[in-house]
Amino acid sequence: MRKSLCLIFLVVIIVGCSNRNYIRTPMQKLTYTVGQNASMPVGSIMVSRETWLKLCWEYWAGLINGGYRPRCDEDIDRFKEELVYAGRAGNILRIAYKEYKGNESFYMARPAFFQEVTYDLGSSDIIVFRNFRIKVLNANNEKIVFTVVDDK
Repeated sequence: MRKSLCLIFLVVIIVGCSNRNYIRTPMQKLTYTVGQNASMPVGSIMVSRETWLKLCWEYWAGLINGGYRPRCDEDIDRFKEELVYAGRAGNILRIAYKEYKGNESFYMARPAFFQEVTYDLGSSDIIVFRNFRIKVLNANNEKIVFTVVDDK
């Protein structure tokens, strides 16, 4: 009898101390709105998209503290990408792409993932880079006026 009570007590403690109910929620922060016009000066970030994973779980805080309590961590797998307007020369539009990986307080630029691309506005006013489709409404060496058509 005594052994079975000790075994039940031990099982309750082990099960009660384990974390449970993990919930993974993908999060995203955008600096643009699809379909809305925007204007940025040369050297400014045209579009920026940040994605990360929010992980929430319940942990055992003890009977005195009310049993299970929720806890969340939002600094998992942070990734940020930016398109920076670099100016225009004739019909050639220059855009710089940058990627960052890290956490919210400390991003590291990834030099291998820095790229400068050029577009000929004489052939089309739509520029495409990765998942971004951007319609250029006006661009000069001071600023660019554009609309993000799609980001999927």
